[in-house]
Formats: sequence, C-alpha cells, structure tokens
Amino acid sequence: EIFDFRCLTCNEDARIGADTVQLKKESIVCEGCRCACFCSSQCFVDGYSDHVMGNIWNVDKCADMRQARIEKRIVTMAVPAYKLAVKKEIFGEGAERIVSKLRYLDKNCCFKGPKLVAK
Repeated sequence: EIFDFRCLTCNEDARIGADTVQLKKESIVCEGCRCACFCSSQCFVDGYSDHVMGNIWNVDKCADMRQARIEKRIVTMAVPAYKLAVKKEIFGEGAERIVSKLRYLDKNCCFKGPKLVAK
C-alpha cells in the first residue's frame, strides 16, 4: 500500500507538489501512526479523533495504520496523481495473467507519469 498524502478530513493533497513526498509547511502528520495526513491545523482538529477511532470510511484506524507501517505494508513514495485510467482493452493474456495499460490522471484528467501495466 502506498502512503496517501491526501488530507483525511478534506481530501486535499498535503504535499507541496505532485511529484514529491515533501509536505506543505501547514500540513500535519499523525504522530501516532505516521501514516495519516491533515492539510491544516483545522482539519487536524476536525478529523483526528475520527482517525484514532477508525470512523473514517475506507481508512484504517490509527493503531492499525501504525502496525502496517511497522510491518512495511505501507510505503512512502511520490505518486504523480491519485486517479488512474485503465484501458478496457486487454493487450496480454497468459496462464495466470490478464494485462491492461494504466496511466495516472492529474486534476484536469490529463495523463501524467509513465505508462504502467495493470494485472
């Protein structure tokens, strides 16, 4: 799983740019798990208790995220975007694979980053 730099409260990217892991100066990372970002102190106040209790849809609670970080199931790396485009056409098949082409999409739905393969 890749570390998600989007704010848990408002879903805004907490990084200074899409191709970096450096956070904006006003961004806050949860000290408990080091896996949850908040884009501002207000978002931190509004969303921290829900994060600790696991009351955010589709996001593990703080203790579970901490354990995943320790076990290296969550890794930190720069991704160019959080949206993906997958071609419906399958370009490769085999005994254990069906392969499609995959690209990242930026905020304007333009391709960004390298061409990838989805299995």
